Amino acid sequence: MKLIYLTLFLLGTPICNAQKLVTFYYDADWRITIKSEAVFYRTCIISTDKMAFHGEVKDYYRGGQLQMEGRYTDNIKIDSFRFYYPNGVLEARGAYREGMRFGVWKYFYENGQLKQVVDFFDANFRVLEYYDNLGKQKIVEGSGVWKSEFRHHNQDSWSKVEGEYHDWNRHGKWKVYTKSGRDKKFQIEYTDTYSDDKMTSPWYSGTYISNYFPDKFKLRMTEEFKYSGFATRKNYPFMEKLPEEVDSLRLLYDVPASFPGGIDGLRGFVAKNLRYPEKARLAGKERKVVVQFVVSEKGELRDISLFKDTWESEEDEFEFESEAIRLVETFPKWRPAKRNGQPVPQARAVIITFSL
Repeated sequence: MKLIYLTLFLLGTPICNAQKLVTFYYDADWRITIKSEAVFYRTCIISTDKMAFHGEVKDYYRGGQLQMEGRYTDNIKIDSFRFYYPNGVLEARGAYREGMRFGVWKYFYENGQLKQVVDFFDANFRVLEYYDNLGKQKIVEGSGVWKSEFRHHNQDSWSKVEGEYHDWNRHGKWKVYTKSGRDKKFQIEYTDTYSDDKMTSPWYSGTYISNYFPDKFKLRMTEEFKYSGFATRKNYPFMEKLPEEVDSLRLLYDVPASFPGGIDGLRGFVAKNLRYPEKARLAGKERKVVVQFVVSEKGELRDISLFKDTWESEEDEFEFESEAIRLVETFPKWRPAKRNGQPVPQARAVIITFSL
């Protein structure tokens, strides 16, 4: 039966010389890895000359249960997508248009109960229905309180959003809370104020989608072909960006490198030593900058640089990037990471938040 299905699949999706039928193995963070380390895996067709997904894509949990099914064209999501919990229950279903969710999507709890109905349009969204985990409807006829919690892309951090709808429009204060992997509780990061769906608070903090309802963490990870330290050209010979040998900086650690005093010590150091760029202060500008570096086996920081996704311009007009780099260069020695009881180097990153 499997042979018949494979034959039909291949006939329905012609493969040219630059395309290849592939199985990718992923770790818990959806980074490409090897089979023995996999938590998920994907069957798909990719264009090997520019590393892009084409046609039907199916993701599975390690045990073989379907996790996602959908379609791509040139690495852009199109048409219907479905996501599933490990128990086989549908988690979400809806459609993409040119890589963006559009139209009505439905989301469900793990017991199959409806969680919310969301309408996506013009890079925005509106929650039409929302139910708590006891089945009580919280948004009725366009009015009520909505809550959402999600993990950020490629970061060990989470956000939680709480806001109110009135007559189908955002209304009042919308609060965004964040926490890192080591935090036990969410802490408020900022508050936006709305009136008839228009923001009236002084500073615009980003698009509604990215701040309040980002797409799934896994999608960008897989579409950018992020990989773990276990993945090499030996496992995926068509991926030129992979190293020839295992990259020890990307392997798992028994004890990760940490700032002296932990996350609280890091926050205290940043609060005490951060210099807000005067030009940015006068212009009312705010920003987050991600700085990456390697903590050596002696706890010293090296290879300090900006994480490229944070660049807004090459000129650093408001000097956010240069100040973030300066600050990290003044960090004291860290506690080095350990693997098998021995100190080893580890690549780390910190988010420097410039907020008025």
